[in-house]
Amino acid sequence: EVVTVESSAGTETVYVYGTGNYGTTQKITTGENKQNEDVDTALGSLVLDNGTAGEKALTEEQKEDNKEEVIEVAKDNEKADESVKVTINGVSTLMSLAEFRNNVNNDVEGYKTASVELMCNVNLGGLVWEPIKEFSGVFDGKGYTISNYTVNTPDDKSGTGLFKKLSGNVNAEFAAVGDVYNSTTHEFSESKISENKYTCVVKNLKLSGVTTNANHGVGNSRFTAGLVGIAVNAYISNIEVSNSTINVYKYGSAVVGSMGGTVIKDVTVSSDVTVIGTGAGAGHVASVVGESGNYQGEKINAIVNATNSAAITGYYGNIAGISAMGKGIVHYNCVNNGQINATDNTDSRSVTECGGINGNGDGSYFIKCTNNGNISAINVKKRVDNNVVGNYGIGGISGHHQNAATSLFHECYNYGNISNTGTTRLAGIAMDSSVSNTYYKVANYGVLTGENADAIYDISSNISLSLSITDSMTFNELATALNSSSANSVTVSATITGDLGTLVLPANVRVFTASSTVATAFDLSQLAENRVTINMPGNFELVNISGKIIAIAGNSNVTVGSSETNASVSLNGQICSLTNNGTLEHVYFSGTGVYTLTNNGTISYTQNESDIYGNKHTMDSITACTITIYNYGTIEAKKNSNGVCSYALLFYNGSNVTFYAYENSVLASNSANNMLLAKNNGTTLTFLYKEGARFVSGTREYSYPPFNWGGITVSAVNN
Repeated sequence: EVVTVESSAGTETVYVYGTGNYGTTQKITTGENKQNEDVDTALGSLVLDNGTAGEKALTEEQKEDNKEEVIEVAKDNEKADESVKVTINGVSTLMSLAEFRNNVNNDVEGYKTASVELMCNVNLGGLVWEPIKEFSGVFDGKGYTISNYTVNTPDDKSGTGLFKKLSGNVNAEFAAVGDVYNSTTHEFSESKISENKYTCVVKNLKLSGVTTNANHGVGNSRFTAGLVGIAVNAYISNIEVSNSTINVYKYGSAVVGSMGGTVIKDVTVSSDVTVIGTGAGAGHVASVVGESGNYQGEKINAIVNATNSAAITGYYGNIAGISAMGKGIVHYNCVNNGQINATDNTDSRSVTECGGINGNGDGSYFIKCTNNGNISAINVKKRVDNNVVGNYGIGGISGHHQNAATSLFHECYNYGNISNTGTTRLAGIAMDSSVSNTYYKVANYGVLTGENADAIYDISSNISLSLSITDSMTFNELATALNSSSANSVTVSATITGDLGTLVLPANVRVFTASSTVATAFDLSQLAENRVTINMPGNFELVNISGKIIAIAGNSNVTVGSSETNASVSLNGQICSLTNNGTLEHVYFSGTGVYTLTNNGTISYTQNESDIYGNKHTMDSITACTITIYNYGTIEAKKNSNGVCSYALLFYNGSNVTFYAYENSVLASNSANNMLLAKNNGTTLTFLYKEGARFVSGTREYSYPPFNWGGITVSAVNN
């Protein structure tokens, strides 16, 4: 407690330790009202006035006895005698923060691994702080603040901050993302990254008035941060940074410069903080972590419950709200509210990876992450290395993923506007390059402005895109994203909430998989190529399918409308049915499932002109499956101009086929050479027909099916 004592010499501040009540601190040495005449007001004295005239609250002996019971230390500067309590082997000692630092740096036994508690707010008075060199114990800030200090970046990669380095033992229980995140159930568990799994811990600490000075232009000047330059196998939690200016050259932040095998949890960087990559060529800056995955090894890391409101500015490399170069990080419940600024520095490589949460996130996971901050890029161009243009970019959640490690995005949303006056590509969620990221429940609500602002998800080289589509991201948003990309072939696995009606499949989708019935119809009018696989259970219709080849892979009941023409459909699920009311070209039964075809329209195939052998047929199967056909319409095979005609029906390799021919139905072939039906390799065929069913071969029409077609015996029953 700070109290003021008045004397003939003026007013003097003293510092009160201990417990009890105190009254006036006025020092009066004459008259009947004299009091506190024995008070020693030299700096550092222990004084407690209980209000009784002429008495000191504590004797010198009492002061010594009460040192271990200090409840508050008000000496708010580096000279404070008792700012930290250091416990080594069960023995506690009170000392200044600077003295503790000196003991660690001088390798005094026990201090590097000690248990330390901050006992009060410590104001370092603006001095240039010599960092605590390497600490491996537990530092508990108890919610107090260390303020007003400056750190200078060295000319090497040793890092700088309040601590130069934190280093603990490896947490063997956290070796993979799957240890904390189940990608199937999407559950996140912190049990394996709890504090008790780590030997090196810094927690419950506030930092304010911190200034870091970048050593600009020195290539090894790296890993600058307000708290710690380098953290390896450490646990950092409940950290607040306010009213600070973090200047870095490369790889820096308000909290950690570089990390490996480290967990950062419950971190807040306030809006009165600025983080700046100072000077041309400077970058790799963020609010929480400057770098992971390279310099401290490719160890798995986690950032949990981090919120940034600070403005982040950089001129090169990775610039982001939470983690700059964030390889191998699990980001959980991270929020960026700060403005992200990226500026070209005339370097041919320029700023290339920028994001609201993360700059470069190879192999990183983003779970329940949100960007609210705007991202502004000034003349940021596509990166050029050795005259090769890189497809780098800026994303609302993550900027770029150029290596083989796949990143995952689950329940991630961007609300910030993204703009660029240069040529680097923009995406509402993330940019991909040579990887195929996975997306579940993601959506962009920000406005993208720029030459290449063409994607919600960049999938320029994706072959697989997993999404969960909910009310917060409509299928039309997905279609816009996919149609705007340059990908040639995309596989979409979607978990969709609710019935979305008619879904217009994007041009580049080749496989669409859904785990439940989500659509009443699939519109294929936009497909750039003519082939698509749909794997979805339940009932749906195919719309605008002319010229398309459609594979049905799910346990589906599919309908083709009466206005549809000239498409091929194959059935490849376990239990699958097709009802044709229009005009199909070809029906193919694949796999080993149980299939049902109801033909109310026409299935008609004309042999390809270039195929003289007739290898494709109006209806065929080459695998052992069970097929039931109900024909109310027409199934026919037509000759081409060369006189080549395929079979109307061809069943191979052990299929079990039952064919129902109803009144006025037609089974026909243009050829007179018994091209109605063929079967072999153990296939069984049961033919049931109604009177009036028509069977036409060439110009000859049969009123009933012949019992032998080209030497093939058919069981035919008039039912």
